[in-house]
Amino acid sequence: MHPALADELVEVIDEPNLTAKELRPSSTKLCRWACSKPGCPGRWKATPDQRSRRGGTGKRCPACHPPRKSRTQP
Repeated sequence: MHPALADELVEVIDEPNLTAKELRPSSTKLCRWACSKPGCPGRWKATPDQRSRRGGTGKRCPACHPPRKSRTQP
């Protein structure tokens, strides 16, 4: 797993005994993450595969990177 992502891993939800060293970036195991930015309260669930996708498509901290609004929404 990427070192920056490993720092944000809180737990593997269904297998809490697994560590970041044991997970592959392509893993589909659901994990709980905590933002590494100082003072940020962001926590969310995602798989390592979702977090490590190239091109910014991975799930990031919802507090630091809120979802974009659709152009069709007012």
